[in-house]
Amino acid sequence: REQRRAAMWADPEWLSYTEASAKLGALVEQDNKLMKPVNFFPAPAAATE
Repeated sequence: REQRRAAMWADPEWLSYTEASAKLGALVEQDNKLMKPVNFFPAPAAATE
C-alpha cells in the first residue's frame, strides 16, 4: 500500500487533480474504517489481494 501511495503522489496528473479538488472545496471531511471479515459473509475479491 505504501508503494502504491508513493507512486500516486509522484504522478503529476494526480497532483493536478488534488489541487483542483482542493480549490473547489470538494472534500470537507473523510472517515476511514477498517472492516473485519465475518464467517457468514464472503469477503470481496479485492479484499483478499
